[in-house]
Amino acid sequence: MANHTQFPILLMAGLFSLAGCSTQPKTQSGGPSSAGSISASALDITSGKPHDVLYLRRVMEPREHAFSLLIPKGWRTEGGILRINPMTMNGAVNTLGAKVDFQVKRDERGTVLMHWIPEMTYKDPRRMGAGGFAFPVGSMYMGMKVYPLMPPFAFLQQAVFPAQHPQARNVKVLEQRPQPHLAQVFQKQAPCRPGMGCYTYDAGLLTVTYDEDGVHYKEMLLTAIEDSGALGVGMWTNKSTMLVRAPAAEFEKLAPLFSLIQSSEKLNQSWLAAERRGEAQRARNALATQKYVENVDRQIVEHRRNTYAEIANDMYLNMTNQEEYVNPYTKEVETGTNQYSNRWQNAGGEVVYTNDPNYDPNRDPNVEHTDFKRSDIRPR
Repeated sequence: MANHTQFPILLMAGLFSLAGCSTQPKTQSGGPSSAGSISASALDITSGKPHDVLYLRRVMEPREHAFSLLIPKGWRTEGGILRINPMTMNGAVNTLGAKVDFQVKRDERGTVLMHWIPEMTYKDPRRMGAGGFAFPVGSMYMGMKVYPLMPPFAFLQQAVFPAQHPQARNVKVLEQRPQPHLAQVFQKQAPCRPGMGCYTYDAGLLTVTYDEDGVHYKEMLLTAIEDSGALGVGMWTNKSTMLVRAPAAEFEKLAPLFSLIQSSEKLNQSWLAAERRGEAQRARNALATQKYVENVDRQIVEHRRNTYAEIANDMYLNMTNQEEYVNPYTKEVETGTNQYSNRWQNAGGEVVYTNDPNYDPNRDPNVEHTDFKRSDIRPR
C-alpha cells in the first residue's frame, strides 16, 4: 500500500464532525474557549460538578510515544501503537507499518468511549483471477484476510460494530451519512499509474443506538474505504476508522468534548520519521522474504513434480521388468532388463548381464574384449 502508517490522516481535526458539532467549543458569552475550558453545560456531564472550568491533561500514547492528546482529568486510556507479527498473519502486507488501536474512556467499562480502530488491508477474491478459487472468503492471502470489497456503511455495520459490541441488543440504525470531504482528503493523495488508474475512496458516518449491559447507548462510527483497483489487484483497506459512544441521554452534550479531544492530538515527529525509515526497511525485507518464499515454493513444486515422475517411471519399469542403467563411457541413461543383479558394458556398446557378483567379463577367455566396465543403476 502507498501509506501504511495511518497517523497523518487519523490525527487531522474536524474530519469527524459529530453530526455537525463544532470542534471549537464556545463559552457562555459566545466566543471561542481556551484549550482548558468549555461551556458549563458540557462540563456538568463530564465531572458532575457545577464549575465552569474543565481541566484537561495531556497524555502520551504509552507504547511508543507516537502521539499525545488532551483528555479530561480522571479519564483513562487503553491500547496504543499496534505491531502485527507476520508469523501470525501468513504474510507481510498488514505488518509493514504501525497501526493504532487506542481508546479514551471515562471509566473502566467505557460507558463514554472514543476508540481509534486499526486499519487493515483485505483481498477481494473476485479480483484474484483464476487463482481466487484457492482462497475462500475468510482465508488468508499474503497476510490479508480474503473478503469482498465493502462500502463504508456495510463495513461499519457488518465488520466493525459486531466485533466491538458482540453483546449489543436492540440495535437501531438512526442515520447513514456520506462523508465526501474525508474521501476527498484521501483522493488528493491517491496513488496512480498510467493505464491502471488510481486508488479510489468512499467514506461514511453511521449513527446507531443499542442496549449493552443495561445501558442504552448512542454511537457514531466513521470509516473511509480505500479501493486499490487494478493497481492493487483486489486489495482494499479501511482508513481513519473510529467510533465514539455515550449513554444516549448524554451524547449530545458530550459531542463537543469528543471533538475537542480529537482536535488536540499531536503527532511525535521524531517517532514518525523513525517509523517511515523502519517501514521502508521492513518493506524491503518483506520483498526479499517474499522472493525467497516464492523460490522455495518453486523448488518444492519442482521437487514434487520430479518425485511424482520418478514414482511413475519406477512403476513403469517394474511392470515391464526393466531398469535404467548409466553407460560408464557416455554417462547416458539406458534401459535394460532387471532380471540380473550385475550389468557390464564396453566402449563399443556391448553388454553383459550376470547374477554372479564375482564374475568379470574382462577375465573371461570366451569374451573377445577386455574394456568392460560396470554399468550401475541410475541413482534415484
